Amino acid sequence: HALSEQATPISGQTFAEIGGIDDRCFVVTAAWGDARSPMVDAWRFFRDGFLTRVPGGTALIHWYYDHSPPAAAWLSRHDGARHLAQIVLLAGTPLAIALGGAGPLGLLLLALPLLRRARRAGTILIIAAALSAGPAQAVDWIRPGVSNQQSLSLTLRQLQPDLSGTALNGGTVHYRDIYGRRGAFPIEAAWEWLPIQLAGDWGVRLSGGFGIDRGHPVNTDASGITRLSTSTRFVYLPSSAGLAWRSRWFEDQPVTLHGHVGVDFWGLLENGQGSPAVQNFVAGWHAGGELELALDWMERRAATLMKENWGIQQTAIFGGWQKTWLDDFGQSTRRDFTHDSWTAGLRFSF
Repeated sequence: HALSEQATPISGQTFAEIGGIDDRCFVVTAAWGDARSPMVDAWRFFRDGFLTRVPGGTALIHWYYDHSPPAAAWLSRHDGARHLAQIVLLAGTPLAIALGGAGPLGLLLLALPLLRRARRAGTILIIAAALSAGPAQAVDWIRPGVSNQQSLSLTLRQLQPDLSGTALNGGTVHYRDIYGRRGAFPIEAAWEWLPIQLAGDWGVRLSGGFGIDRGHPVNTDASGITRLSTSTRFVYLPSSAGLAWRSRWFEDQPVTLHGHVGVDFWGLLENGQGSPAVQNFVAGWHAGGELELALDWMERRAATLMKENWGIQQTAIFGGWQKTWLDDFGQSTRRDFTHDSWTAGLRFSF
């Protein structure tokens, strides 16, 4: 960022408001090659809105200033390292913007993963790694000055239920112990229409999908009943309706943010042999959202291959959060299931 030899108080102020301090962001500028890049503005927003307002943030900024100019100079001379820095910075930009807007309350956001169980924390790390690696293979189909109001996407998402409910004897039944541990990978097709242009593109999103999973041997559940055999199959029927948003913050840069929030409806049909035999249908819904980050390093190649404007125009790895409430219509031994999880997937736009 900036390098200053003056011990000027900076907490609660933007660096541009403090006389005698250069407001450049060295590392981000070196990565993107332009001090006017929106990426520089995003990380300056994080610095001014978050780091200058939290304990230790000022000291961290000054330490960073002392070391960033040589690092930026080295980065500008090595294309491979510069591209890697772009991926890392892109992956962290949504969090940087969120923390910059939240200010000190962002510390709570940072602490939330630490309050999760170890398994969920591991899932978060996997998603973060995917978000860091995914943009390098992504194709941004948004062209500056062109309004793409409609899109069709095909998504492969991961679903591993980890639900719990109340059994007849008052014990707790864990869904994962009944319905398998590997999870399912439903394929979902989605249609989006984004006609409203206001700080980005806004509109509606409808989707539907299909997925199959196989159970595993379970001797008894919490109510003492033998449940399933390995022949059990679970058919997931996801569908959703909600709002979608596409950012145009970085129109002059090869990156786009894309997210949606809404209500997803789930149907789960189980059909297998056990003692007793399983014939059951579970339906439910979840509310949540997802955010994806795409980078168009392959845009020129895509434009050459897609002269007729068809084919896969965007790929992106995404992560999100889901909260699910299930109502079991078929079994009296389980009821009132809830599901709270992080999700990840791969999205193709056509």
